[in-house]
Amino acid sequence: MNNDGILNDADKQFLGYNSPRFRWTMTNNFNIFNNWEFSFILYSLWGQKDDFDLAKHDNHVEDRRNTWDVPYWTPDNPTDTYARLRSSPAKGVGYDAYFDQSYIRLENVAISYRLPQALLSRTFLETGWLSFNIRNGAMWAPEWIFGDPENGTRTPRIFSLGLNLTM
Repeated sequence: MNNDGILNDADKQFLGYNSPRFRWTMTNNFNIFNNWEFSFILYSLWGQKDDFDLAKHDNHVEDRRNTWDVPYWTPDNPTDTYARLRSSPAKGVGYDAYFDQSYIRLENVAISYRLPQALLSRTFLETGWLSFNIRNGAMWAPEWIFGDPENGTRTPRIFSLGLNLTM
């Protein structure tokens, strides 16, 4: 960092925090009309950085698996963001590639319909609900492009339909 040609403590640089500096959660439930309910959960972790080992490209298994399509260092693309192909910490100074991991997630969206009592009174049922739920509805991470920032891979979006009947 100080360009004196010697790698020592004078070359250390603060890159950021590895735990979130700010967290928030928002949830809300709405009663819509008479028998409809709508709810959602949003949450966010903001201000943390994490390393992404594939940016170092030191696994040497390019022929055995798919990796992220990133602009690795080449003489024509002299970037400091990603290492060159076939780089290895064993051949020089060890390092980590850190990326901003801040995100906002729409964790859950649910809509439910309560069956009308007039309909239920003609049956043996006391209550009835029909519901539709989306888990992991959406996520916004402005700088993290490597899947889900929470687990480093892709998180599935799950849709469910439910029926709750009470006799």
